[in-house]
Amino acid sequence: MPFLIYSLLRLVLLIGAGAGLYLLGMRGWLLPMLAIIIAAMLSFLLLRSYADATAQYFAQRREKKRRTVDRVDHLISTDADAEDAAVDAAADDDVAGNPGAGGSEQQPRTEQ
Repeated sequence: MPFLIYSLLRLVLLIGAGAGLYLLGMRGWLLPMLAIIIAAMLSFLLLRSYADATAQYFAQRREKKRRTVDRVDHLISTDADAEDAAVDAAADDDVAGNPGAGGSEQQPRTEQ
């Protein structure tokens, strides 16, 4: 999972930038702010290949999900068409005077 590696490397850069600034004597609210900015710039410069791999990974996952959704939609549509055809055939049989052929009417129950 490239996004996990990319995230961990960005975290290492953030901690490294923070530690470097701390060793240089920076304290207070400015330390985390500058650490985040420096880590973001270093990440942009040094981790480009990891960012590209992460983007590719998520694009492939999205495409795979889209294909799965399209396949399920097609199956649902095919099933609905078959069901509509069966209902229409049963209705045509009832109109033609053959009520038992479509199976739309239930047989009377006998009491025991």
